[in-house]
Amino acid sequence: MKHLLFTSLLVLASIAIEAQTVAVVDFMKVPGNGQDAYLAVEKQWKNLHQSRVESGAILGWELYYVRNSGTSSPYNFATVTIYENFGKTETTITDADFKKAFGPNSADFLKKTVASRDLIYSETYQLQVSIPSETPDKYIVINSIRTDNLDKYINMEKTGYMPMHQEAKKTGSEKFMGNLDPLAKQ
Repeated sequence: MKHLLFTSLLVLASIAIEAQTVAVVDFMKVPGNGQDAYLAVEKQWKNLHQSRVESGAILGWELYYVRNSGTSSPYNFATVTIYENFGKTETTITDADFKKAFGPNSADFLKKTVASRDLIYSETYQLQVSIPSETPDKYIVINSIRTDNLDKYINMEKTGYMPMHQEAKKTGSEKFMGNLDPLAKQ
């Protein structure tokens, strides 16, 4: 459940886009002594994702470090790829894209990527409610919510909590969301 809200809030914290927006989140476990190597790999991936944004294949890509995750946590990093709609999640990175981004040694780079972290799982989420933001917040807070009535819950968020979050964001009286460090925004 922690990851469900994590992803929902990541999408909410992203630049406001149409309600069809979909986020694919990959949760990674990186050993404490391997974080520098993993970040170096992700910085190289960032270039490929930037070209995908420019081509319209994706709306955005972000890398998050999960703070205070502890040694028993199943993951300590997450990447979020944001798509315009569910259909666009089916677009894949072609061999040509991969070779263009990583050169003739792209197969070796892929091996380096796999060795730098364990992909724990991937999940796909669709945006339901959003507050527009010019820039992403540096931190977000994750609250785990369980509900038996999704429509009623979303309506409560829209009518009850969303106005309070909008006011707090506008006045700067509270950080809208926080607990993760968006490393991809370097």
